[in-house]
Amino acid sequence: MADELQTAINVDSGKSVTEPLTGDAPTVAFIKSADQQDSVQITGRAPVRSGLSKDELMKYANDPFWVRTRWTVFALYWIVWFGMLFGSFKIIYSADRCPSVIDPNSPGDALAAALTTLSPGGN
Repeated sequence: MADELQTAINVDSGKSVTEPLTGDAPTVAFIKSADQQDSVQITGRAPVRSGLSKDELMKYANDPFWVRTRWTVFALYWIVWFGMLFGSFKIIYSADRCPSVIDPNSPGDALAAALTTLSPGGN
């Protein structure tokens, strides 16, 4: 970790660095076989497993803190979901309505009234 930190400091100070920050970088090779099947071969570091195993995770399954936390997150999810649903209904309900009657005496609506009468569906 100290080497990676030192390398990062050297990069920031402008000195040239010859070693990669992550150490041994994996290589990727694209291979085309005789039967026209493409494949990818990745060599280098072995994949690093992260996270808990099932046995390690089961220690926390019945812990009162985590049970309460799971139920709280579950309840908050649905509260927010229904809040957004009702909020969208409120936005739709409170939106301005379109004018139902075009006033032919208004200068802006005179053209709209003429186009409405010329359209195939107009009266």
